[in-house]
This record gives sequence, C-alpha cells and structure tokens, in this order.
Amino acid sequence: MGNYGHCVSDETPRVEPSFLPTRTEIDTAVWTGYVFASVALLTGVLMALKRKLVPCPDGTEFSENATSFDCYVHPNLGIGVSIASLSVTIAAIVFLVGVVARAAVRAWDTASGPERQGRGASEDEPQQTPSAEGEVQSESGGRRVAPVVEERGADL
Repeated sequence: MGNYGHCVSDETPRVEPSFLPTRTEIDTAVWTGYVFASVALLTGVLMALKRKLVPCPDGTEFSENATSFDCYVHPNLGIGVSIASLSVTIAAIVFLVGVVARAAVRAWDTASGPERQGRGASEDEPQQTPSAEGEVQSESGGRRVAPVVEERGADL
C-alpha cells in the first residue's frame, strides 16, 4: 500500500473541452439529420405506393361501371410503411438531441465566464458587453448589474 496523498490537489484545474460544438455546428448537424430523415420518408412512401400489375384471380368481381379490369398488388407496402415510420421517429430524435445540445452549449457558455460568451452565437442574439462599472449592457440598450465573482484561495 503506497501513499498517494502527494497526487491529490486542493485546486481543480479548469479544462477547456475542445469537443463542444458551436451553435452553428449543431444547427448544421440537425438540418443534415432532417434532410436524411426526409429522404427516408419520401423513399418509404414511394415504396409503399408502388404497385405491380398481376393477373386477376378467378372469380374476381368488378363493378358494373368498371372500365379497367386490371388487378394490382403492393409488394413493398409493409417495408415502405416501416421505413416511413422510422424516418419520422429519427426526425423526432434529431430534434430532441438538437435541443439538448443547444442547451448544453448555452449552459457551458454561461457557466464558463466572459471569455467564452458569444462562442458560436448567431447574429440575431443580442451580445452583452461589460462596462467599467460592473454593469452589463446589451445591444438592445438594457442594463443590468453583473454578479460579483470572488476569488477563492486568496484568504486561505
């Protein structure tokens, strides 16, 4: 049994995760998912609607006003409906994952301080700039007092 106390530090280093995507990357991935889900939906619907001409079985009855005496089957109806249903489910999952990813990036940007504020922000979101008096002023003109952050470890 060794003494591992020398490896433990009271100060936790702050690591900048390089794996967090920007909001633009998230939006691009979500729209790509929507495009693929739409293609799958279209493919499934077309497969379900595709029909094949077959000989009519003996005893087939037609109405008195019938002008066409052809019989059709839909050989890919089951798989087409399955693909269409799966594509709608995938689109819903892509939407939910996009919402969660945007919230996670927004929470990380808010929690990590002013050096990361606005990372990947879109142009339609108001940017906030701190003033010398400790107030934060947004582009919309509103002012609010920024929270005071105390340094830890100086008085210890």
